[in-house]
Amino acid sequence: SWVRMVLALTGKLSISCAWSGLGLHAMELFPTEVRSLAYGLCFMSSRLGGIIAPMVSDILGMYLPWAPSVIFGGGALVAGLANLLLPETLGHDLPDTIHDL
Repeated sequence: SWVRMVLALTGKLSISCAWSGLGLHAMELFPTEVRSLAYGLCFMSSRLGGIIAPMVSDILGMYLPWAPSVIFGGGALVAGLANLLLPETLGHDLPDTIHDL
């Protein structure tokens, strides 16, 4: 139906917008000592999610057609709410060591 298509396209647009600022924010959250390692772990976990998502959609969708939409929508909602807990970095010095956190 067209409602499902509009919601899917809105979700895809929202993810694309969020993805553009995600790398920058992830780099600002970690101290200089561990920044590359932490950013690599963030990047790796995002790719792992990209690998698992089609399997969840295909396999679970065969048995419970509504479940993939609920899982992906719920995951996006949890991620958005978790983003509210991240510290604001505007106007603050970035930490150089783990002890600066």
